[in-house]
Amino acid sequence: MAEQLMKMGMLGKAAGMVRMNRWLLAAIVALVAVAGIAMGYGYRQQILADHLTAQQSMANASGALAEVAAPAGSLRITPDWSVKKTALTGSAL
Repeated sequence: MAEQLMKMGMLGKAAGMVRMNRWLLAAIVALVAVAGIAMGYGYRQQILADHLTAQQSMANASGALAEVAAPAGSLRITPDWSVKKTALTGSAL
């Protein structure tokens, strides 16, 4: 009888360890899933930051072109089709 109780006690401990191992496995799977999602999110943010940097670079380049084109904007055509130079700070009319 004592031998049977001893076997049952050992089986109970083994069953408890199996339950603990299942929870541990579930926790590890959840942590790996969260880490994968976090890495994907970080990669996406990096791509978006690179895209915004490229847009800013293009905006800066087009702004520089507008500054170069500003002197051409200071010229106006009069009703008699002659070209007159106007002040950059004044109106074109």
